[in-house]
Amino acid sequence: MRKSTRSLLGVATILLLAVATQAWPGQQEGSYDALLARTRSLLNQRLPEEAVQPLSEALRQRPDSVEALWLMGVLSLELGRFEEGVPHVTRLIELTPEETQPRLLLGALLEPLGRVDDAVVQYREVLVRDPYHRDALMAIGKLALQAKDEVAAAQIIKSLVARYPTDPGAQILHGRFYAFVGAYREALLVLQSAVLLGPSDPLESAEAQYLLGTIYAELGQVDLARKHLENALQLTPENSGPSILQLGLLAASQELAEEALTYFERAVELMPEDARAHFRLGEALQYLREMSAAEEVLRTSIMLNPELPETRLQLGMLYLETSRNDAAFAELTKAAALAPDNATIRHQLGRAAMKIGDEPTAQREFEAALQLDSFHSEAYLALGNLIVRQGQSERGRSLLTRFRDLQRDEATIATMVARVSETPSDPVAQRSLLSYLLDRDRHEQALNTVVSWIASELSACNDLSEVYKAALPVSDDPSAVLLGLGQLMLECNNPTGAITYLEQARSSGPANIERLLILARAYDQIGQPDTAARLRTEAQALRTPR
Repeated sequence: MRKSTRSLLGVATILLLAVATQAWPGQQEGSYDALLARTRSLLNQRLPEEAVQPLSEALRQRPDSVEALWLMGVLSLELGRFEEGVPHVTRLIELTPEETQPRLLLGALLEPLGRVDDAVVQYREVLVRDPYHRDALMAIGKLALQAKDEVAAAQIIKSLVARYPTDPGAQILHGRFYAFVGAYREALLVLQSAVLLGPSDPLESAEAQYLLGTIYAELGQVDLARKHLENALQLTPENSGPSILQLGLLAASQELAEEALTYFERAVELMPEDARAHFRLGEALQYLREMSAAEEVLRTSIMLNPELPETRLQLGMLYLETSRNDAAFAELTKAAALAPDNATIRHQLGRAAMKIGDEPTAQREFEAALQLDSFHSEAYLALGNLIVRQGQSERGRSLLTRFRDLQRDEATIATMVARVSETPSDPVAQRSLLSYLLDRDRHEQALNTVVSWIASELSACNDLSEVYKAALPVSDDPSAVLLGLGQLMLECNNPTGAITYLEQARSSGPANIERLLILARAYDQIGQPDTAARLRTEAQALRTPR
């Protein structure tokens, strides 16, 4: 059963099942009352499959029984027979139009059928009757996040948290929102608060621990990530698949290939219909050079979800490694169609084009990769070699020189990051790393990630601020430096100072989703939610394809 629906409908179901479960004197075997009592008894014994027959017969005898219709809806949800449950709950709503629980139940049945818009209609009908209905707000907020509709999610979650400030479930959803927009510090604070509130539902407790684990993993804090993911496992071992998958990713990030493989195999066992679990298992098998097994698993992933570009990328790379170049080109072409802005896919497609002798396509794809990621060193190498072969020696040498510079650059950065990690109290090491990044005009997202880490983990706010300010007058891209200063102020709990720099960045550079979202966070922190909502709307407009 799905997590969201268990908590949504659990109380109502318990209330219904708490009534008498045995036939009383005077009941005839096979009568409506006896059949319903038998149904309740079986449900109390956790035998939902056995409950279907007596409940179906009870409904045959009394098709408009409110209690029987409700129980059939709940039973359909429990057994995953969503389509079967819809007409029963629809009829229940016709009989009890002012009741909210049947509409919540219908929404929960419609969601897994892909009828999300219809589900939202039901949840909003609940809000018409009760504008602050907790479960309806939760359901709509979760769906907005799933749809990556940041503006809608922000609005609904704001209402939810304002109405239920001490509700652990509301705080967990708030934490999910912060994690979605990349506000990891805020996400950690909210989720830690949710844990302290002590959710009564073990599913909510497990979700909070899982989210904490994934955020710490994103921040590179492996020990804390592992701790929280294992906490999630202990709380809900019956729903452990996502946590096991994340533990596998942690092991892979530490290059513990065999351990990662074990986790991914277990994840696939627990979630046999999950395409991403199969993708990760296939990726691990390929890393360990078990090519036949990897291919089989990746094909299964594609069968489960043909729209995952990462799976098609991985299979295309496997075909390249096994000299099946035509198959690689076909698979990578499909991947590029699904994710045309992915530089890695475009580079690999270029490689496949070279293998089949299509140099014009290869050149086009290598150049596309570099337009998407100007620091893609392998694309510089591939394009440089191709250009040299075409007789354009001067341009080819320029591209190959850029490749060598980037390789040295990456090695230098890795060394400096290691130095900062080993000597966290050394401001010279911190300043050196940031200066090097700024001097090399690194990709702003990567730069700001490093800055955020140093500021939050190493308490280097003043030093970093001075470096940024020194870089500002000599930078070719002052908007990127201003953005860095703004994000630094946020990390250092100075939202007012952050707004000063972020507004300057906004006015000095082109419209940028990341900058708008960071600025929205700052306005949220100084108590201007309307301005924050307007900025998120602007960001959403930039994200929405025209």
